[in-house]
Amino acid sequence: MKLFRFDPEEQKGSKKVANESELISAFRKKYIATMMIMVAMLCGVIFMLVLAFNYQNQLTYVNNSLAAAFKNPNTSGRVSAIIGYRANTTSGGEGPTFKEPAPTSLVQNTVPVYIVRTDTQGGVIMVESDKNIKMYSPDFLKNAITGALGTPYYSGYLPDLRLYYSLAETQEGYRIGFADARPVFESMKGATIGGLVLIATTLLFFSVIASWLSKLAVTPIQEAWEAQKRFIADASHELKTPLTVILANTDIVLDNQEETVASQKKWIISTREEAQGMQSLVQDLLTLSRLQSQGVKSPEELAHSYETVNFSEVCFKQSLQLESLAFEKGVSLAESIDPDIELYGNADELERLFKILLDNAIKYVNPGGSIEVSLEDQAESCVLSVNNTGEPISPDDLQSIFKRFYRSDSSRDRKSGGFGLGLAIAHSIVGKHQGIIRASSDELNGTTLHVELPKLNAQTFKPQELSEDKPKHSKHKFKR
Repeated sequence: MKLFRFDPEEQKGSKKVANESELISAFRKKYIATMMIMVAMLCGVIFMLVLAFNYQNQLTYVNNSLAAAFKNPNTSGRVSAIIGYRANTTSGGEGPTFKEPAPTSLVQNTVPVYIVRTDTQGGVIMVESDKNIKMYSPDFLKNAITGALGTPYYSGYLPDLRLYYSLAETQEGYRIGFADARPVFESMKGATIGGLVLIATTLLFFSVIASWLSKLAVTPIQEAWEAQKRFIADASHELKTPLTVILANTDIVLDNQEETVASQKKWIISTREEAQGMQSLVQDLLTLSRLQSQGVKSPEELAHSYETVNFSEVCFKQSLQLESLAFEKGVSLAESIDPDIELYGNADELERLFKILLDNAIKYVNPGGSIEVSLEDQAESCVLSVNNTGEPISPDDLQSIFKRFYRSDSSRDRKSGGFGLGLAIAHSIVGKHQGIIRASSDELNGTTLHVELPKLNAQTFKPQELSEDKPKHSKHKFKR
């Protein structure tokens, strides 16, 4: 079995991204390049279609002129252009001669056409379009006739002479019409130049747009990166202390091996408490990961874990269990819970939701303050509100408290043992149950977490994933 071996020499030719700024810059460059390639391809396709459409129109223009000239040679086109060569009427030059043009009403939407009758060998019998236009020279006409008769088609293009032709058989031989190709090429040239200028302008405009969009595109990445770095720094700080304590306690126990277990009980208890703190962090991370992974499952996949839950009993039970924590902290806990409110969902997750909200209120209530828990029954939903007095949360932090790893006051969270995961877990639970969660905070009323959960059943429930960074907000005010 061949194992992979890293060879630095093989990596010399590859460009490495050294830091975050270079990674973001590389992403933006690829984003802009991708957009510009897509825009260029789209412009190229449109450009080719426009050119093809323009060419087809010009070709139709020429064919219509040839058809009109075959019916009436006197309307064979304007005198302002000459077949084969540009008009030259200066004295001393060997230029073409012109006669009076036909009335404008008869030559609209036509190009100059030269009609000639020939025998079967290509000899000229009669020129029919002499009234409006003449061929430049007999040799030029002879070459044009030879070229038209030398092809197997009744109509086409002679590239060497830059002439379109149309041929019809007669009793004497052939009747051939020639149309100047210069108007077509001039029109195509103008359309090409105009199209290229327009494409260049469009690409320049979209390069600015792409640069602006790339900034918007990397903003969530930068925010997630910053949140991840904050979490790593906070988690590292939190884990560093318990690991240091555990190692120190272990060293003490090892240094006093002759002592009994009972005499070293405090070191063992301290080690256990620190390990439990680390276990709590790991469990929170696993819970959040599980909730978010389940958020994309179908109703059928989640049906086995969802049931009708008496949410009132869940709140009573958890409030009773956490009442001792409020008592130890010296704060009052008041409850107002409407009875027999039933929801359709996961009982363990709904229990965890209430516990997180009440535990959060107990952690951050001010000494001697109060906590109020309210569960209100409404027609199609229930509203759970958990309020605590104390220092309010700033408006900027209030918009981000449901994000993973977000901690508005790192030093305060460390003292309370928080990792910035509790409200993110609560947010995911509410989202899975099609609910709405929001927070309000001010000096007068303190901080309140509001949750509205719909009363659904197995038929109307449709699990859905709620965005981590952008919680849903209710359009109406919650009652306390």
